[in-house]
Amino acid sequence: HQDEGEAEAAEATETKDPEAEANVHAEAEEDGEKDESVLDKTVLSDPLSDEEREVLTKLRQHETEVEKVRSAALELRSKASQSAVDFRSFTEAAQQVEDSTKVDPEILQRDAVSSQLEWPAKELKFARVLVAALDAWEKALAKGKEQLTAAPENAVIGESITALLESFQQMQVAQREAQASGSPAVRHADIGLTGKETGLRPLLEALLDKAQELEQLESFKAQLQDDEVRMQMLSDLKVQLPDSHVGDAWEDDRGGLVVAVGALVKRLKCLLR
Repeated sequence: HQDEGEAEAAEATETKDPEAEANVHAEAEEDGEKDESVLDKTVLSDPLSDEEREVLTKLRQHETEVEKVRSAALELRSKASQSAVDFRSFTEAAQQVEDSTKVDPEILQRDAVSSQLEWPAKELKFARVLVAALDAWEKALAKGKEQLTAAPENAVIGESITALLESFQQMQVAQREAQASGSPAVRHADIGLTGKETGLRPLLEALLDKAQELEQLESFKAQLQDDEVRMQMLSDLKVQLPDSHVGDAWEDDRGGLVVAVGALVKRLKCLLR
């Protein structure tokens, strides 16, 4: 019986398909190569370039300043209303880091760097647009107020009005885009547009009156003819352009008044004789 069992085992071994065995070995080797390839990529791949790694090393040496930026972002995210003052503090903290480290801000915008550093790159981008718009507005506002008392030879009324309208529109767009971004540190942006609009309207009206006084109104109106956006903004702000002929009418009325007063004086003199 033992001899019969050994014979059957030998027969079973002889009947195995050599081709099937070869396929099994080939598949095993291929799977092994795949696993090894994945392992190689995992071990050898580096998401950071040498430049980015150098930047990270430099920034980690200024962790105190970097932490101020993170803290400012966290504070903004917790607010139901994010003001111009908040955005200035946020961007100034980031600027201090960039000035101290001499790092290119563009590198900090890269995902590989910002994620490693926990740097609020996207939110900073929107905050900086808001601050730039606010700076342009404040500059235009100061210039506009100066024009009210400027000497005729230094007056550039039309230019000042245009700068005010453009900077106000810039603030509107910046706030709208920040709110629509979904970024927690800027999505509740409120840079005080309502109050700024309230102050803008009388300043524009005063500048237009000044332009009329200095006979610059017609040239400004000519500039507005092809500028539908500015015309619409003036309309939205409920600012009306003065009538260019009002001054002429006043001159005519004043001339008639002088004649009438002169005639009255002559009549009184006759009555007193």
